[in-house]
Amino acid sequence: NEADGDIATAIGHRVGEIWQSRGWWRIHAGECARLLAARLETDNAFIYAERVSGQGRRPMSGGNERFCLAPARFVSEGRTECAERGYTAAGFRRVPQPENGGVRVTLTEADFQGLRQ
Repeated sequence: NEADGDIATAIGHRVGEIWQSRGWWRIHAGECARLLAARLETDNAFIYAERVSGQGRRPMSGGNERFCLAPARFVSEGRTECAERGYTAAGFRRVPQPENGGVRVTLTEADFQGLRQ
């Protein structure tokens, strides 16, 4: 996290034949976190984050792959009908192609230039 403050992150990925999204990991400025212990073999993983501050949360901009999320810790199976299942749909970004089974994603303040929630 190279943003100016804390971020909350979620990840979407394929588990067998099922799409799954899960969150939240709180990452302080200047720190990092491992979101998946599993080795990534393909580029079928996506990330979502919100910049957390005293004024609320700003969602990450630029995500165009829809996954479900919830305001508290969650695990959601499937990527469709989020509202009908009690979730909110959000745009996740595809992570880069894995190298040696892993990917490092760096987020900066520029990633959170969207509207405040």
